Amino acid sequence: MASYKLNRRAVAHARKLIDARQVVLDSDWGETAPTADDENAFLKSHSWDEYALWHLGLTDGASDETKARYAFVFGDLRRVHRTAVIACVYRAAEWRHKAIELAAHRLLQHLDKTTGLTRLPVGNFLSTRAQAARCGPFEAATGPRVRQSGRPRWSPQNPRENPDSASRLGRRRGRQPASGRERTAR
Repeated sequence: MASYKLNRRAVAHARKLIDARQVVLDSDWGETAPTADDENAFLKSHSWDEYALWHLGLTDGASDETKARYAFVFGDLRRVHRTAVIACVYRAAEWRHKAIELAAHRLLQHLDKTTGLTRLPVGNFLSTRAQAARCGPFEAATGPRVRQSGRPRWSPQNPRENPDSASRLGRRRGRQPASGRERTAR
């Protein structure tokens, strides 16, 4: 398996394109990925350094100014494609190229934030840290859980609302509820 190192100049180039809104949010990357002919046409009018700016990975051991040197393309050589960045994340994760995976994931988060695909839920929420301390990590991410009646659901911090607790069912711990007749000792 080939090993790759992260192309930091390509990451900076992608961030600059995302900030300039040179992105395609929804595409079929299998159909729009640059073909060998597209890459050859690009190289006729651009330098190898410009070609390198479109690839997140640099193949270790491959000679410069060859296509084998560059991997993990994230756009169509004009714009950043969201689906291409997602493909980079998955491919890098599959082959355990952690630096490229993390860089592609950060690019995806930046792209989503910049284009407005990531929006915070509407509501009056506390800061994440305060929410986690108050409600637990799941509720900090999703907001407080509320029943139809408007009361908060049971949480470890509020054991009286536990639907399985004996006190809620009218029993004391260790005692069964009295049925119509008292049991007599044998």
